[in-house]
Amino acid sequence: AEMDDDTFIDSSYHSKRNKRQARSRLNPPAQPQGGTVLLVGHGATLDTCTRELVGGAPRAEREMLAMIKKIPYCSVAFAAQDTKGRWSLQKPPFLPATHSANNQFDWNVLSS
Repeated sequence: AEMDDDTFIDSSYHSKRNKRQARSRLNPPAQPQGGTVLLVGHGATLDTCTRELVGGAPRAEREMLAMIKKIPYCSVAFAAQDTKGRWSLQKPPFLPATHSANNQFDWNVLSS
């Protein structure tokens, strides 16, 4: 079934909101250095919470809609910060949960 453009949240709003949420969780006031943060969300969240964090520009809406079709349920993205404070996407340290109807998720799709 086709959906009209009004069905989707404006991608720039979604991207900005998730970027803000990710940054606030990763850099809260008076947070001790180190540790792990787990962000849970829908398929687009993997991209919108990590894309600008690693230096990418927000995706255009059509690009986002095409990309999220490649992210099956229960996928995992892993971003790590180096000693200079730069973030990069890396291979997740564990496998995602899978269901028989899901394709194998290639985390590198987020870097394209």
